[in-house]
Amino acid sequence: MSTTNPPAGAPIPPEQAPGAGREWPADALDLSAPDDSGGGGGVDPVALKLGHEPDLFQVKPILSIPFAVLVTFVIAFAVAAGVFTYVMAKGRETDPRAHPAGLARGNESLNDRLARISLKGSTTVPSEVDQPRLETLQRLQGNDKAGFQATTQPPVPTGNSPWIHAEELQPGRYEGLNRAEYLDKDKKTARIPIDDAMRLLIEQKRLPAAANGARPQGVVEQPTNGNAGRGGLPKAPEQKAAPKEAAPKAPEPAKK
Repeated sequence: MSTTNPPAGAPIPPEQAPGAGREWPADALDLSAPDDSGGGGGVDPVALKLGHEPDLFQVKPILSIPFAVLVTFVIAFAVAAGVFTYVMAKGRETDPRAHPAGLARGNESLNDRLARISLKGSTTVPSEVDQPRLETLQRLQGNDKAGFQATTQPPVPTGNSPWIHAEELQPGRYEGLNRAEYLDKDKKTARIPIDDAMRLLIEQKRLPAAANGARPQGVVEQPTNGNAGRGGLPKAPEQKAAPKEAAPKAPEPAKK
């Protein structure tokens, strides 16, 4: 709000300079600016009686807002850190009912635990099974320490099962099944594309059909990564509903 300005060209005393209030410069000590657009002398009392809003602002309340945000952030961070510390401490506690041998195996590094269920000879850790590990877990670099597990490190050079999707096992994905070439220098053994091989087998009737043959699996029913390699599930056998029994007739009333 602007108060009454002095006449044009009239000298303005220093104590009545724009922004100076009645208590200037004492009003600057409490971080207040009574009127920064008027002609000095503070807010006109007549204007206040008319209901006009004075041109005032308090610096302390303005600075209190970012301070309150900072305090709230510190409190929230302290609470979250305390909760995580408590949960992690509880997770490190040993279950008194756990078997000591099981605890010892579980405390080994993640790479060693995965190596125990891998193909024998694929790692330096003795394997307990002689078959490839089908889990999607990978032995990663840096997971050789007990109690430490990295998820963003590259896999180790050896000891991991090949990461192959179900659709990648289709014959069309392998180049060797789709070209013709000799396999030896004497040109006595050759390969032909798989489509030609299947056509010749059918033309020469080398694969007689079974008496009760099944229909070939459709494309929709083939195993893919989307159906976890299961493919189309077989249809459930149809069950015939049991025949309904006729409702018993009500007994006829006795004749008198």
